[in-house]
Amino acid sequence: MRMETPAMLQPVKRLVRNRIASIVHTETAKLETRCVELEAALADLKTKFDATTQIADNSALHAQILELQLQKGLLETQVHDSNYWTTLFRWRYQSLSKEHWGDPLPSPTPPREIPAALMPAFTMDGRVPIEPGGWDNETRPANWPLVYTDAEIDHYIGMIKSRQWFIYGMTDYWLWDALTEFPATGQSVAIMGSTTPWYESTCIHFGGRPVTIEYNTIKVHTRRMEAVTVADFERAPRVFDAAISISSFEHDGLGRYGDPLDPDGDLKAMQNMKRIVRPGGLLYLAVPVGRDRILFNAARVYGPIRFPLLIDGWIEVARYGFGPGAVEAEGSIQPVIVLRNGHPPQVQAADTGDRRAPG
Repeated sequence: MRMETPAMLQPVKRLVRNRIASIVHTETAKLETRCVELEAALADLKTKFDATTQIADNSALHAQILELQLQKGLLETQVHDSNYWTTLFRWRYQSLSKEHWGDPLPSPTPPREIPAALMPAFTMDGRVPIEPGGWDNETRPANWPLVYTDAEIDHYIGMIKSRQWFIYGMTDYWLWDALTEFPATGQSVAIMGSTTPWYESTCIHFGGRPVTIEYNTIKVHTRRMEAVTVADFERAPRVFDAAISISSFEHDGLGRYGDPLDPDGDLKAMQNMKRIVRPGGLLYLAVPVGRDRILFNAARVYGPIRFPLLIDGWIEVARYGFGPGAVEAEGSIQPVIVLRNGHPPQVQAADTGDRRAPG
């Protein structure tokens, strides 16, 4: 019988560690989202419960209170369960990363407030309010890369085939509609920013060849995609047939992800895309749309003031989910806008219709 030596087992151990780290990262994000949803539902029930107890003077109302108490208890149990698994996966991810890549390198702490000298530029001379957005630090140690595998990509493609959204709800459906009407089949597609290969999987499912450009290092264990850091890309820039940016540029310049504060970070990023996407190529873009404001340090919301500046110089081809009144809403949706790189000027859009997906 053949005996495996420790040296022979090392590649297997590395593969297992990489796969576990990938699963932990994905599951943690899903559990945190579910936990927020459950806590909101619980807060709603508590409000209803408090209002009901103030007028509970008959048996019918008493029965309603008991039912609310039961629902509250079930939700609290689910919240505790989600908190448990979220904490468990986070610590396992950290311990596996430390074992595999060593102690984490220091990462920058985002500024907690905008300096007074930058306020006029950030607020566009008082026209765009700054509101609390839930300060957070989304930087990661430079030596703890993300890990993308064929298994995870296959899982996401299975979800897409079943029409299951993952991160941004209707935004995913709208992107699928856009890629159906304006295909990227056989094209090189830049994926701008990534923490999980969901949109890379979307690109692969629709026949594209994704290349992710991300500040953090990504270890790619698949031949179906590539990944480069922003620093590497700037040293060796490339031009792509198309690009996908979902919930990315609204963060630029707010410091949450370790980038420097820049009032025009988002506008600069969009103009930079004109060098990344070939002339005549398409950009599939999604950002929060609603009443103009900055939710510091989380994101910008684009309304009638800033949205035209964001897409300046691009030819609008189609809209999905961008209904009437969207720019006055609270920014809870991210419609998909298909834009064509209009540089040089002689390149014209073949279609400039406004299409809105159902729903």
